[in-house]
Amino acid sequence: MVVNYLVKTITCLAICACFIAPVRAESACTGWIAVESDPTGFCALRLDGKRVAYQTPVTLKNIPCGRHSLEISKPFCSDVRKSVLVTREDITRVQLSMKSAAGSLELISHPAGARIELDGKAKGKTPLYFSQLKSGIHLLRLRLADHRTLTREIRVSTGKKTQLDLKLKPAFGEIQVRVEPEEEVMVLLDDDPVGSPPMSLKRIPSGPHVIKVVGAHYRPFTTTVTVRDGQVSDVVAQLKPHYGTLMLRKLPTGSQIYVDSKATARVLDRNLLAMRLVPGTHRLKVIAPDSAYAPYERLVKINLLEKQSLTPKLQIRTGGLMIDTTPYAATVMVNGKEVGKAPLSIPKLKVGNHTVVVQAKGYASQRRRVQIKDGQVSSLDIRL
Repeated sequence: MVVNYLVKTITCLAICACFIAPVRAESACTGWIAVESDPTGFCALRLDGKRVAYQTPVTLKNIPCGRHSLEISKPFCSDVRKSVLVTREDITRVQLSMKSAAGSLELISHPAGARIELDGKAKGKTPLYFSQLKSGIHLLRLRLADHRTLTREIRVSTGKKTQLDLKLKPAFGEIQVRVEPEEEVMVLLDDDPVGSPPMSLKRIPSGPHVIKVVGAHYRPFTTTVTVRDGQVSDVVAQLKPHYGTLMLRKLPTGSQIYVDSKATARVLDRNLLAMRLVPGTHRLKVIAPDSAYAPYERLVKINLLEKQSLTPKLQIRTGGLMIDTTPYAATVMVNGKEVGKAPLSIPKLKVGNHTVVVQAKGYASQRRRVQIKDGQVSSLDIRL
């Protein structure tokens, strides 16, 4: 019985071995692929869609038996795909020939200096020459300040030079501003002062802008102008007066005029001074160049577009002078003019410095300088 058991066991193991051995041999079926290319060197080699090498020639080892897809790509060359059959413990040799797929591109723009984007990647600024660029369709973008972005699909042909001379459209225009009547006013562009008209505002970004014209004696003028690419927009501001005229007559030359405590004008001609003032009540003050005159002040009411004439009467400030002399009854002269015999009282002399000369027969004359102050009496006692 023992013998029979051993015989049966050996027989069973032999049968199992017959089935297992073929399976193990089939799962170990592999081969190699020897790849050469023209041109050789750096590339992207893919086997069944997966990258397996970065340059040729190369040997791909332990590749499962069967049919595989081999693909090679190289910059500026056409992609090549080939079906390869791998057999057990064999070397399959593959030669892949790639054709050139590149051209050149010369890119010029007007104006120059535009930033270049090619297929979404920054490449520099115009003008620019690409000695090698992959053949086919590329997406080109040119960007330049104050200009519209230019977007274009370009085709590069194999072995050919493509020349592009592109003109960028301005994204700005010009605004010319004039006023009627011509007056000294200020122009504001979008609330920023830019100067006095007539004027030309250049390189203004396209789109709506607010032009305002303001002046001391005119109502503000406001308008919205739409600037268009490369075009000139004209603005003529019709100014509406917002003032009346005050005419001052017969003032001492050099007098300073103040309106509402602000220095406004200086009298150059004593016959007439005309001033424009906004309608309303103003405080007028006149200060003569001669300190002997008291300042003149009053309120004046100005009406729109009306003329008002005023002759300010400046009051002379005075003081007194009393003179006594030895000998008695000497002759007194003030500023070269005889005024009487001493003792003498002069009640009203203009404020300021005066020259007094005293003379008597048989005596040497004497000269004195005296300052007269407003509302005060000065005195001189002169002995010859």
